[in-house]
Amino acid sequence: MKKKYLFLSLTALVLLTTLLFTRFNVVEAAPDSSERPEQTPVDTPSQKSERPAVAVPDDSVLRLIPEEALGVIYCPSLLELDNRINTMMAELSPQIDVPNVSMQILKRIFGDAFESLADFEEIGLDVNRDFAVFITSLQPLHLSALGHLMDPKVMRQTIEAKGSVPAEYKGVTYWNATEGNQSFAILENILVFSTPHGVCENVIDTYNNSAAQTITQNPNYSTFLTDVLGENDQGGVCIDIEGIIDTFDRPLEEELESILVTLKNDDEVSKMIAPFLDEIPEDIPEKDIESIEKLQSISVRLEVEGTDLQIKPSLKLRSDSEFLKMLEEVSGELAFLDELPNRASMNGAFQGCPQLQVELSELLLAAFPQETPEQQARRDLLFEEIKNFHESLVDRWSVSFNFRGSLLPDSLFIYELKDKQRAKTYMDEVFLEQLHEGGIYAGPSMMHNRVEIKSYIFPNLTERLPEEFPEEIAGLMPTELHWYYGFTEGQLLFATGTGPEAIQMALDRKVGNEEKFSDFPSYQELVDQLGMDNNIFIAISPAITTKNSLPMLGEMDPNNAALQLLSGIFMNLPEDYSISFSAKRQENSIGAKLLLKLGDFKQLIQMIQMMTQMGRMQ
Repeated sequence: MKKKYLFLSLTALVLLTTLLFTRFNVVEAAPDSSERPEQTPVDTPSQKSERPAVAVPDDSVLRLIPEEALGVIYCPSLLELDNRINTMMAELSPQIDVPNVSMQILKRIFGDAFESLADFEEIGLDVNRDFAVFITSLQPLHLSALGHLMDPKVMRQTIEAKGSVPAEYKGVTYWNATEGNQSFAILENILVFSTPHGVCENVIDTYNNSAAQTITQNPNYSTFLTDVLGENDQGGVCIDIEGIIDTFDRPLEEELESILVTLKNDDEVSKMIAPFLDEIPEDIPEKDIESIEKLQSISVRLEVEGTDLQIKPSLKLRSDSEFLKMLEEVSGELAFLDELPNRASMNGAFQGCPQLQVELSELLLAAFPQETPEQQARRDLLFEEIKNFHESLVDRWSVSFNFRGSLLPDSLFIYELKDKQRAKTYMDEVFLEQLHEGGIYAGPSMMHNRVEIKSYIFPNLTERLPEEFPEEIAGLMPTELHWYYGFTEGQLLFATGTGPEAIQMALDRKVGNEEKFSDFPSYQELVDQLGMDNNIFIAISPAITTKNSLPMLGEMDPNNAALQLLSGIFMNLPEDYSISFSAKRQENSIGAKLLLKLGDFKQLIQMIQMMTQMGRMQ
């Protein structure tokens, strides 16, 4: 069953991203400017974190965004974002006609009359400085955008020719478009767009009042601002979920329904947003409502470096959030990651994730029959024993998965022991007693590098499959499954598969007879990019997974030409860990990084493009 308690946050992210491409007909209005009073620098509130908060530059557009903003899209430089994306795409496939990202964004704002960045420079826009879009109300929709100008006079001269209705507000003149529902003003060298008419007055208030509260004082934006300004990000989105909920007077479901109706019947901009809210289910479970209400903010940042793409989501939650309990704050580095195999479909390390251990235990019990009440009761009892068994382990462990001729991957777990004797009692006696009643029995033990490896055997595995299980897929399942385990140097080595090789090779790596994950050429690069002081670290190799799986899949359909072509392509891809992920809790925030090394797929991308072009020619 899919979790839905983040649907509001995800919808909001899509919503705000859409707003970034919403068109403002600015060329139909006219601006004005006034002298900006001297402001007192305002810094991001300090947070209890290992890294200091980053001060917001005095000339940043962030200092004009009111504290009550419900959501913000921020880009340090549209031109830099555009250059990074163009460089990445040109490297992946020079034949791809890459759209100019900055041009597309600016054309959405100013209209289709402009053909190049040079056209925008002629009217005074500075696309090499920071840019922001923000919302201060959802019902009705109040939206604004802020950008820098190289020459405010040029912008004024360009727009005054169109003619608009001037309005005065606290000593500052702004203009309302005669066609459309937009307003704008020029505050020194910053251009302010807003919709509907008059919404720019919020920005003018912030501009005029040196003591005005901005999002730099809003704690729900503090982590986002620290990250987006302190790291090498090209853009980001942050949603103040707590602020949005605080504006509601009725239950969450009623407010969402009301917002949707209003947007569908409002102006063109609102109608563009409404479809993204249609995905919200009519009946939201009470548990999911409670989870949403525990959210303070959610954000996503983007970093492009060469052909590496990093997506960085983050959640800020109330201290009593159940979701926050999934991860515990940790102070040390991940353990045993470097002891995993050099070549695997997936390598990962975890700490401070007690709930994840429980969920993995449920996966390990998937092979147990549970058709009858007696079988279900036996399985439940074993599950409780496994949870108790975890008490003998330190919540710090690593895991590796690999495919070797079977649909079920071989796995290796390396656990740090808290109570070795208790762990041995469970593995040698308690589990055997429970497993024996289900037809599972102890297999032969063996010695390797002076370590005893014991095993359990799950026979007749294919006979336990449901009747509706596809026969061709069942043929890829092993006839029996083995559990292997051994104790060494304060560790429990546990493996699943059809042979003891995973544990034997782990023992060989300890004495230097096998290559470790840390010997992999890109290992240190992954560690540098994602960090080791995390709760979760996962590295996935699509190339290794595919190379190991394609021969097995080929047995299902030996004459499949498409599969043979795909096999040929993947066999030439570099065996790199092209997809990696990390997550870390810091106080009431959970931040993550998803790293995609797209350069590893360069050959695949070019092959797909060539095949697409050939298809069009036919």
